[in-house]
Amino acid sequence: SVLVKAFEQYQLAFQFAPNYVSLYPIVANLYAQTGNMSEAIRLIEQAAGLLVGAGEYDARIFYSQALFYTAAKRYDDTLAVLKEVDAKYSSENGLDAEMMNNIILATRTQGADAIPFLEKVYAMDNNISATALMLAQLYAAEGNKNKARFYANEALKTDPSITEKVQAFLNALDKQQDSAL
Repeated sequence: SVLVKAFEQYQLAFQFAPNYVSLYPIVANLYAQTGNMSEAIRLIEQAAGLLVGAGEYDARIFYSQALFYTAAKRYDDTLAVLKEVDAKYSSENGLDAEMMNNIILATRTQGADAIPFLEKVYAMDNNISATALMLAQLYAAEGNKNKARFYANEALKTDPSITEKVQAFLNALDKQQDSAL
């Protein structure tokens, strides 16, 4: 199979260049896609260790580490990585919204379990509209319309370009509430 060949080639590359950090997220993603999150996490932790040891930073590694932790519901580990990234490497604008989108999307299928984690991420950086939108969706699914409205409106404050999307969400919430009465 093509996937087996890819793994074999990457293993050869690791033997040849074990400190070539750019290989790690590629192979870690392959492991994650095949459902082997523990190996994906092990590899990305190894890559992060190499970078920290060399005093270097690569956003792909640290945000991938946070993504894999989130997918494994290791929220405390995710928060620790994000706090370090925010403290040491973020710009004055906070966490990288584009990189954070994948982490936030990983919580979609985790339901209410992800809400406390997402609230902590939101408290860390409330300028990422994806966090507020996901909280709005998860609270709506849990039946908490007030919190859903609050976070939908918070997302709108940070990203006015999503007005139509947020308004449709709020209208759907109102229709749900009306039909429940």
